[in-house]
Amino acid sequence: MTRLLEVIRAHAENTPERIAIDPVTGPPITYAALPQRIEDMCLMLPGLCGDGAVALQLDHGAHAALLELALLESGTPVLSLPRFFTEAQRGHAIEASGASRLFTGENAPGLYSPSRPVALPAGTARITFTSGSTGNPKGVCLSAGHLLMVAEEVIRAVGSEHAGRHLALPPPGILLETVAGFFATMLAGGTYVCPPQALAGMADPFLPDFGRMARQTAEWRITSLIFVPELLAGLVAELERSGERLPLLTLVAVGGARTPPALIERARALGLPVRQGYGLTELGSVVSLDDQGGKLGSVGRPLGHVSAQIARDGEVLLGAPLALGTLGGRPYEGPFATGDIGRLDTDGRLWIEGRKSNLIVTGHGRNISPEWLEELLLAQPAVTQAF
Repeated sequence: MTRLLEVIRAHAENTPERIAIDPVTGPPITYAALPQRIEDMCLMLPGLCGDGAVALQLDHGAHAALLELALLESGTPVLSLPRFFTEAQRGHAIEASGASRLFTGENAPGLYSPSRPVALPAGTARITFTSGSTGNPKGVCLSAGHLLMVAEEVIRAVGSEHAGRHLALPPPGILLETVAGFFATMLAGGTYVCPPQALAGMADPFLPDFGRMARQTAEWRITSLIFVPELLAGLVAELERSGERLPLLTLVAVGGARTPPALIERARALGLPVRQGYGLTELGSVVSLDDQGGKLGSVGRPLGHVSAQIARDGEVLLGAPLALGTLGGRPYEGPFATGDIGRLDTDGRLWIEGRKSNLIVTGHGRNISPEWLEELLLAQPAVTQAF
C-alpha cells in the first residue's frame, strides 16, 4: 500500500463525509467511498493495462483522478501526456517509453506496439517529458515515493489549513499540478475540484477564457489554485477589468517560469494571495516556495528536503532526492546543476536571475541575462510573451 492510500484510508475514518473528489459535472466522491473506488479500479487494471508503462492523455474528471490513484497504487508506470501534445509528440513519447496502452477517455485504452522493448529504471511510477535546457525532449522517470515526499513537503511549507477546495486548472499531465495540486490535496484531506477543462475556461489552454475562469472559481468556492505566470496575468487583467474579486482564495501558487514582480504586486493589490515557487522535473517538481511574508521577486526558501548552494559562476546547485534517471540515460547524481543563475540571501531565500546558457556578453564585457529584459517587456500590459 502506498503512503497516499494509507493517508486516504485515515481520512475515510476521521472525516468520512468530506468530499475528496468533486468533478462538478457528476456525483462527488467522499473520503468514505474513495478507498473502495481505488481498489475497484485496481482490480480492473490487469485486463486493461497489460505489461509495462501505460500512457494517459485525459481531460480532468473523476474517472481520470481515480485512474491516476489506481495506477499509482498498482505500481504501473504512467506516461503522462498533456492533451495539447500533437500526434507526432504523442507518438514519440509513447515509442520512447515503450507504452503499449493509451487512455484518452473512459473507454478501453488504445493499443500500441512499440518497435522495441524499453527498460525503465526500477521503481518508475511516472514518466514526464521535459524539454530541458537543450530543447531536446527527454523522458524523466520518477518514483511514487519521491512524488509523494515532495507533495508532503509542499503541505509542510504552506500549512494544512489551505486544504480546502483546490481547482485543477492547468492541463492534465502537468507534473506540477499532479504533485502539488492533486497528491497534496489528497494527503492534506482537502477536496480536489476537477471539472472538464472547457468548463473552467481552459478549452484552449493557449487562449483561456479568463472571464469564465473567474466566475467559476467564485461559483465553485475555490480556495487554492496553481498557476503559470501567463494564467496569473490573464486572471489579474480580468479582475482589474471586471471589478470582480475572489475572497475565498487562500493560496495562489505560481511557478513554471519567471514571474515579474510587478505582476505579483498587481495580483496582491486585488487580494490574490500569490506565492511564487520554483521547481524542476528532475527533483519531482517543487523545490522552493515563497512564504506569505516573503520578499517580492524571491522564489522562497527551499523545501525541507532540499539544500541549495551557489557555484562560483552563479549557477544554482541543489542537493535533494533526484529522479531515477531519463529514458535510456544514466541515473542522476547530485548535487544537481540546474543551469539557472541565482543567489541566496541572508534569510536563506533563493532568487533566480537567469539561465546560465542564455547569458549575452556585450562588446564591453558585460554579462546580461535576457530574462531581465523579458521581465521589463512582460510588465507592459500589451505584451503577452517575449524572448
